[in-house]
Amino acid sequence: MKIQLPLRREQRTLKNGMHVILIQKEGFAKSLFMLGIPAGGINITDQIGDQIVSHPHGCAHYLEHQMFRLNGQDVTYALAQAQAKTNAATGYDETSYFVWTNASPYEPLKLLIDFVQTLEITPETVEKERGIILSEYSQYDQEPESRLLIETFKSMYHNHPMREEILGTPEDISKISVEDLEQFYQTWYDPAQLVLVGVTGHDLDDLFDFIEQQEENYPSKVQHLAKRILPSEPCEVLQQSKTLHMDIDLPYTCVGVKLDVHAEDAWHYVRDDYMMNLWLNSRFESMNPEFQNWIDSHLIGGLCGAEADLAKDHGYILIYAQTNDPDRFIQVVKEELKAKTPISKEVFESLLIREKASSIRLCERFEALASQSVGGYFKGYDPLEDLNVLESIHLEDVNAFIQNLNMEQMSTTTILPLESLNQDEAND
Repeated sequence: MKIQLPLRREQRTLKNGMHVILIQKEGFAKSLFMLGIPAGGINITDQIGDQIVSHPHGCAHYLEHQMFRLNGQDVTYALAQAQAKTNAATGYDETSYFVWTNASPYEPLKLLIDFVQTLEITPETVEKERGIILSEYSQYDQEPESRLLIETFKSMYHNHPMREEILGTPEDISKISVEDLEQFYQTWYDPAQLVLVGVTGHDLDDLFDFIEQQEENYPSKVQHLAKRILPSEPCEVLQQSKTLHMDIDLPYTCVGVKLDVHAEDAWHYVRDDYMMNLWLNSRFESMNPEFQNWIDSHLIGGLCGAEADLAKDHGYILIYAQTNDPDRFIQVVKEELKAKTPISKEVFESLLIREKASSIRLCERFEALASQSVGGYFKGYDPLEDLNVLESIHLEDVNAFIQNLNMEQMSTTTILPLESLNQDEAND
């Protein structure tokens, strides 16, 4: 039997092509609206009809920083007057802008619609933002967790743009121009390519009428929708290991596994992703009897985790930790991956209940519900189907999936304290 969550949800595609998804949570004063663009850090080469366009690395993120201007002013002030706040995020394959308020949603919603669909940039605004983004890059570059992730991707991928940082490099950031940002905007920010998601306690019909009225000011201008072009990517990792040094006290290590997984549609990609993560949680969390021994022996420190992402154009596993013994941690992880230990019935049922509870709690988290609705729309998947996906997964499905998975393509990244580099140089 199909499971229905206690939400009212309505969807419409407007005359200009924008898709609108509104979700009503009766009795809630809060409203959150999110406008999603199906382009992010990996959009380096795109196709519009017969035309191929290229963008600098970091262009999507740089443009996100430039979008908060409307009528020559910072839109955050107008939103504050309307008792609302705003934020944005650029991911690998999408960008989202959102506003939220506990007051009337109409003025904040109008401002969101207007500032995302109005480009106001000048050489002066672009140059002013450049220093801010370079500072942001420097901050992330000095965070070991961020470096661990990006360096692992750089080792895993030959050509896939996931090996590039979403912000771009300092050289990329320094060269991005007004013309680059305008081209990216014209390629992806047409209303026919956007999705607007709202989570609110207010009447949905009134909000639809309001949105349709506002969108009459933004007719679509494109004849062909843009699509992302990705380079071919071999199954093998680019390099098997990498070591770098940073100003840290305890080493960080990550084992990345490059997967070659093919599912027939988005629903099955999500199902495979759940099965992969269920198994990882059974081996690299407290469900594994060895986990406490790893803690007691200081094999893992304050940071330890395992995650997987299976999608249409990529698949990977990341297993990472702070550890006193990086070589031993890597060996233990490799042994676990090679063993492919089946999940027991008791552990499987416990993990499945936890995942189902998390899916139900999604209804209470406005931003997460909107974000997953945006991402799901672009991928052709409904996040409110998660419970039904989980209902379709059985113990034998997970164990068979893991046994048939090739996890041999591994790349390890280790970040050591600077003092170890100084010691090595002294020994030399």
